[in-house]
Amino acid sequence: MENCDCARLGLVPVTQAERTADNQCGSCNDGYYLSGTLCQPWAGSCQDGQLRPQAERTADNQCGSCNDGYYLSGTVCQAWAGSCQDGQLRPQAQRTAENQCSSCNEGYYLDGTVCQAWAGTCQNGHLQEQAERTADNQCGSCNDGYYLSGTVCQAWAGSCQDGQLQPQAERRADNQCGSCNDGYYLSGTVCQAWAGSVRMDSCDHKRSARQRTNA
Repeated sequence: MENCDCARLGLVPVTQAERTADNQCGSCNDGYYLSGTLCQPWAGSCQDGQLRPQAERTADNQCGSCNDGYYLSGTVCQAWAGSCQDGQLRPQAQRTAENQCSSCNEGYYLDGTVCQAWAGTCQNGHLQEQAERTADNQCGSCNDGYYLSGTVCQAWAGSCQDGQLQPQAERRADNQCGSCNDGYYLSGTVCQAWAGSVRMDSCDHKRSARQRTNA
């Protein structure tokens, strides 16, 4: 409270005709208001911030600046708030705007203050489930004829000795034959040569019999 000596404080006293006692103020400096004939300071508190400098106040409880994570709305400190889609908001003291993410759910990554989904494509297969992704273009399963190598679909390949490889979609491993050259037959996924032997004693017996018949 200023029990004002108006001349000492540089304030405007009431006119002589208006005075009814000593030290009667008629107006106050910036940051003060007239209460009867006394100058009182605008005071109060500022939640989540700091009061204005005294000379700038025009009412009680006027904030001039705010704590980290808050912004000045008129003369009141408001919290930066909002939501973070697919993640979690920054701690209050770290926010400088609405809707600022600090971390993201599984399958998402932080791009500035926004959570973005790991996406992309999977050649010859299907992308991982969103929550399982840790980068773009990650395969989780492969089309028939392909196998998962890390997060990439690779084709079963190789060669087929004495034949032709299976069609791509039918392969379950490398080097799988689907058909064989003449003189070979398919045994599982391998081409085998038709082989075997002829008993010579049987042939000699048949030859001798023919000779006797012709004699």
